[in-house]
Amino acid sequence: MDSKLSANNIDGRVVVLPDGRRLAGLAGVFRASVWYPSLPTPPNFRNRTEHAKATPRQDRWRDGVHLRHWSTIYPDELDKIADLRADILVGHCPGGYHSHGFEIIDDLARSIGASVTLHGHEHDSLDSSDRWAQQGFKSYGAGLRSIMSIDMAGIATVIVPGELDEQRNYRQKYIDVFKDLPPEEST
Repeated sequence: MDSKLSANNIDGRVVVLPDGRRLAGLAGVFRASVWYPSLPTPPNFRNRTEHAKATPRQDRWRDGVHLRHWSTIYPDELDKIADLRADILVGHCPGGYHSHGFEIIDDLARSIGASVTLHGHEHDSLDSSDRWAQQGFKSYGAGLRSIMSIDMAGIATVIVPGELDEQRNYRQKYIDVFKDLPPEEST
């Protein structure tokens, strides 16, 4: 992209924070037209290059994939991160604890050695602490326009609540229902 801030983008890489913790980023969303890990079908495209070659020239954006897919997660991007090491995984999509989440995000967190995951896509600030031992890491969702702080022990504190947190408190029941199911049934 052309932004002066693009060098600060952590998508697809690991950055070392001033306190020494390593932060990995996985931006984007899963789209069935490319790859939807919770479906049994294989990916239609492994990476952006494959997808761009299959995209008609008039539909490409900046000679790549269609503009809609600039925020799509491709299997090769996830595989690249899986080969790295990080203490914290920050992503857009939630992990398996969330009713709209993906177990593959949990697998990624374990693969890179993350002790904490944080996502924003569903804009839910839900309590998933009952699943932390099973997951092998602490997971958090950031509410809409919320501000959170995560300390060295991986405990999050909400500084500014999300704008929809109060209205979405009912979503907590979905986590409470899923917590008693085996992992393969909870997604």
